[in-house]
Amino acid sequence: MEWPRLAAEGTILSDVTPPAWAERVLRLVVRHDHHLNVSGDLLEAYREIIYPSRGRGGADRWYTWQIAQFVWLSVRRWSVLFSAVFIGRTMLDWLVPPNDFANRAMVTTWMAAAIVAIPALGAAFRCRSAASGIFAAVACVGLAAPLSIAGVAMILAIWLDSTTLVAIRNSGGLPEALTLPILVALPATVIGIFAGIAGATASRLISPDDQPIR
Repeated sequence: MEWPRLAAEGTILSDVTPPAWAERVLRLVVRHDHHLNVSGDLLEAYREIIYPSRGRGGADRWYTWQIAQFVWLSVRRWSVLFSAVFIGRTMLDWLVPPNDFANRAMVTTWMAAAIVAIPALGAAFRCRSAASGIFAAVACVGLAAPLSIAGVAMILAIWLDSTTLVAIRNSGGLPEALTLPILVALPATVIGIFAGIAGATASRLISPDDQPIR
């Protein structure tokens, strides 16, 4: 094999690069002052170790998996918390239905908005990028969605009976419970826009440097 021989001799495959979109995502989740080091380490491993042994497809999959781990680590706590709030609210609505859902809905809506806004603010501040805030907000609810849907399915599997079916219908129906975790991506994007601008601006004001807000 030619590529392993070249890599073993220390030849840098400078014309081999990972997917451009993955590099852009990495920039959105890594601190602005750490990005060059992290990106450089990943690129070195991609070119000198992974590409020669696995080829283009395997190397791209490896790089994508590394980026996915960075994304997960950046929002995992908030995604789990968002999912827990959704599952808890669903469980209460179905097993302990109130006479009026409005108050409960208002409380959980504000809780969910805060859970999305906090990682968005933090990401924008760390990465000095409004786009990082938007990405963090969408990633938070996107990763929470399968957890939330799995939780709803578990509630159905454990507590499905005629009383629960009535409560499900009164609370908006099963389709709403299964699709809402996905539909919240739109309001999460809006929250991410405002939180991203606020976080990036605050970062620039607190520790200004020559890097522009992206």
